[in-house]
Amino acid sequence: MNKRHIFFSLAFLLFVAFTSRAAFGLYETTHPWTNYRHDQLRSGYQPVSTPNTNSTLWSWSAPSGTVKNPVIAEGVVYVAAYDDLYAIDETTGAGLWTVDVNGASSSSNIGDRGPTISDGKLYVGDLEGYLWCLNATNGQEIWHWPISIPPGDIKTNPVVANGRVYLGTADGSGGSNYLVALDAATGAQEWQYTAPDNSIFSSPAVDGTWIFFGCDDSKVYALNDTGMYATLKWSKTTQGRVRSTPCVYEDKLFFGSSSTDHSVFAVNKTTGGSIWNFTLTSHYEIAYSLAVANDIVYFASPSRYVYALNASATPDSYDESSMEIILWRSLPFTESTLRSPAVTNDKVFLTANNVLYALDINNGLKLWSYDLAYVYDEGPVVADGRIFVTDYTDLHCFGDFYPPNTYHYPVVGTGYEFVVDIVANATCQVFDYSNLEAEKKLTYTLDAKWNSNHMVMSNITIPHDMLGGPYVLTVDGGGPDSIEFDSNATHTTIHFTYLHELHDYHEIEVTGTTVIPEFPTNSILMLLLTIYLIALMSARKKLPKN
Repeated sequence: MNKRHIFFSLAFLLFVAFTSRAAFGLYETTHPWTNYRHDQLRSGYQPVSTPNTNSTLWSWSAPSGTVKNPVIAEGVVYVAAYDDLYAIDETTGAGLWTVDVNGASSSSNIGDRGPTISDGKLYVGDLEGYLWCLNATNGQEIWHWPISIPPGDIKTNPVVANGRVYLGTADGSGGSNYLVALDAATGAQEWQYTAPDNSIFSSPAVDGTWIFFGCDDSKVYALNDTGMYATLKWSKTTQGRVRSTPCVYEDKLFFGSSSTDHSVFAVNKTTGGSIWNFTLTSHYEIAYSLAVANDIVYFASPSRYVYALNASATPDSYDESSMEIILWRSLPFTESTLRSPAVTNDKVFLTANNVLYALDINNGLKLWSYDLAYVYDEGPVVADGRIFVTDYTDLHCFGDFYPPNTYHYPVVGTGYEFVVDIVANATCQVFDYSNLEAEKKLTYTLDAKWNSNHMVMSNITIPHDMLGGPYVLTVDGGGPDSIEFDSNATHTTIHFTYLHELHDYHEIEVTGTTVIPEFPTNSILMLLLTIYLIALMSARKKLPKN
């Protein structure tokens, strides 16, 4: 596709977005984050690799209100602020549409846990107790629940499974509180389970037809959705309210509690039987959620440490001195409030007070940080290898701009033909090998004009028989931010990154030390033929005469 076609395609995309108020992301989301804590199991885990620097891809500001937990799908970020819901392009940070969720007659905030996206629909609760189902492409209301007086505020994040929406209510006046199941298509209430006069702040986790949630009555509940109603399978009593959202991993359920417990619990998900607990020495409340991945439990301790615990530890009671369950413990944080971690294949992300931290997944060492103004929600989310974190009225995105594009460029000369491969998370506009034979040089330009101040990644693979090393690579005449060389018997791949800023185009120049062939093949053939003829004539002169 040439530049003209790209221009008109993107212009059409923006025209549709602003005239029909439809949200279509510039690129599809390959690794979405659709729920609070990522998924129905509330794992907090995204199986991707993530940025090695704190360079922001883009920042977006809400007109008013504190920005809350975003979700990402179909190339779009959905985020709530006050009583409005916003759709933002995941790649560029451009606003697509906004909608006042509960209408001009209401000024109630959207619930702290933010929206959920499922099957092209957004589900979001507000603090007047209404749940709203919206069309994810334009924000238009599909239905809302209840039609009459709601049972209590919705301070949990809804989860969609089994064709139903599950959510908890919190009646601060001491009235009844419920775990409610609604028809996801119509909003009709299917059933409700009554919690004993205590609020539900713990968002439900779902595994098949099993629903798990904590309650301020100091219990964790496991329900089974039979289709007609919910049956209580078990409940586990702790010594304090449970506001930590449970997370499911294989045959276990993990959650934190407060009061005299101040512990992380691992229980059997089908029986509720205790497997192990990890107790903090001091009396701290574990109100934030955990993350579980690859048989490891990650949690941020109010005692200012991040822990990685063995999820399959031998059944027992453990504490901070029990090294047999602790895989690693971070160095102490200076900040007092450590929130819920988000875990990826290579890092653990969390906010501590007003700082975003990236920790090494293997040992908890701090890799990089980013200062924020004010963090209101529980911390970062991850989609497509990008990190999204709220900052008062702002939302910041860290990571690569484009998904990597791959280009294959033929290099053709007199008597030879090679292919150079280029990969970049930007568009390659020009590839030039006109100076290959004269100056042992290749050049190409990368264009990332949609945004600035983000990290561009590229690599170029060069055949040794075309251009030999060692190689020197420059970006606009200077050195890249990072560079690595990977060679085999026939090719060298140069991996590098640089910070894109100020202008749209950046010129990459690669210079080698040898060019093979040093001159055209025809010249070599002519030389060989000349040598052969001279040798033949010399041989004939030496033959004896008859």
